[in-house]
Amino acid sequence: MNSVLNNTSLRERLIREGLLEMEACTPEENERFQDMLEASDALPKEVFRTDESAYEFQRVVGSMPTPEEERNLMMALQTKDIKAIRSWLAFGVVSLFIILIFVLSLLAD
Repeated sequence: MNSVLNNTSLRERLIREGLLEMEACTPEENERFQDMLEASDALPKEVFRTDESAYEFQRVVGSMPTPEEERNLMMALQTKDIKAIRSWLAFGVVSLFIILIFVLSLLAD
């Protein structure tokens, strides 16, 4: 299954935004999962590497999100992005309006 959680940057952003909870695996589990990778075995579906160059792994707390829940998580990230763009756009328009008033007042004198 091609989960959005397989994308490291998306997974890290979901964690950072508080939309997904992960826990670190124990050193023994890290060693076992590393051995599994070296033997070309697949990791359990809820376990992911923390970094492609590291030997540390983390697992999803609770159950894995369903495809519908993954879509909702992605929509939540997109909504946050849209809100940020809207805020920056409003800031730009207000700044431009203030500058325009300032320039017009200088030209009036």
